[in-house]
Amino acid sequence: MNVIDLATINSFHKDRITEFGADSCRALGWRAQENQQLRFSVLSEIGNLGHCSVLDVGCGNADLLAYMRERYTGFQYTGIDQMKAFVEVAFSRFGHLADTRFLLGDFSVTKLPA
Repeated sequence: MNVIDLATINSFHKDRITEFGADSCRALGWRAQENQQLRFSVLSEIGNLGHCSVLDVGCGNADLLAYMRERYTGFQYTGIDQMKAFVEVAFSRFGHLADTRFLLGDFSVTKLPA
């Protein structure tokens, strides 16, 4: 991702974090949690994600992980986000879980797990 794209994304989220708090779906750009949940529902139509490995690029607060935990078991989850505030919220919520990890960085240049 080029420097202008990174700056634009950072500015957008910093403004929303200031307005709504880092733990809010609104800070992530969602108008309502229902919209976010609908997206997760559509994404999960790919198939049973139990016993799979999931890379959540732009994981935000790991709300996808929360959604998946209600529906699937035995999966490995890696979330990556470039916003430190989001990764901190995600880690505080789920960092204790086995087979769960979070990375801070730009997915296009960060070494991703194998």
